[in-house]
Amino acid sequence: LQYVVTKSIAALLTVVLEPIGWYGEGEFQWDYAYPYVAFFLNISVMYALYCLVKLFHATQQELRSPVNWHPMGKFLCIKGVVFFTWWQGVLILFLKDCGVIGDAGPNWDADAVANALIDYLVCIEMLLFAFAHAYTFTHREYLPANLKKDYNNNNNNNNSNNNNNNTNSS
Repeated sequence: LQYVVTKSIAALLTVVLEPIGWYGEGEFQWDYAYPYVAFFLNISVMYALYCLVKLFHATQQELRSPVNWHPMGKFLCIKGVVFFTWWQGVLILFLKDCGVIGDAGPNWDADAVANALIDYLVCIEMLLFAFAHAYTFTHREYLPANLKKDYNNNNNNNNSNNNNNNTNSS
């Protein structure tokens, strides 16, 4: 939840500071707001990922029983799209600010090249993430026959584990 609040504040700051020239997107200079906003968003993103990993570890048994929903693949797909693309954009803008990414001809200044590079890479990555999503979020998991089969298999495993525990404690 903290990420939503932090991202909303960052968006509001961007809307207020950009028209007056104080935001400076992609400018890693201390007299612009962009490096500060990017720093706090980065802290927020890392904390959000940390909390999600803790949540996963706390609930992984419930997410695998009575039906194995393959939570790790789903987690990686969703968070990969959201956070990887953000960090990639910050890195490309940093490279532009350092002069690694420059002008490309008379019609493309460094800002346009960096933004085009971000857009192009996101398009390529979304194709790859689409395949990953199709594999991870397969419709087969939700077919009635698979739900019953997984539920019965996990119940049988749980019953045999309980029987083994009861036998060992006697």
